[in-house]
Amino acid sequence: MKGKFTRSKVSPKSHKKAIAFIYAHDIQGDDIIKLENYLEERDDLHHIYIILEQNPSQNIITVCNRYNHIKLLYSKNPAIEIEDIKRQFNGVEVKFEDRDFEDIKKRSLENH
Repeated sequence: MKGKFTRSKVSPKSHKKAIAFIYAHDIQGDDIIKLENYLEERDDLHHIYIILEQNPSQNIITVCNRYNHIKLLYSKNPAIEIEDIKRQFNGVEVKFEDRDFEDIKKRSLENH
């Protein structure tokens, strides 16, 4: 077999992990399953934090506990909590995304 052995040229950016902070005002247990599908579609996405400003229902808590990479964050002032999470990844190459749940919901409907 002739030829050169070539290395795959993968840019370092492709190894970067991403963490999404998704602001959800109206979310149901079925919507969490859609987020799990969104997580599976994106190879670079490491964690999804669902940010709520009010206490979630027991249904949402139960569904979220099924998934390791989807976390609930409910607080009156979520900015402080988000900064604490970002500080945990200090020194690690992580990209943070702020998303709105309605945008992800629309995008998933367009793809299916």
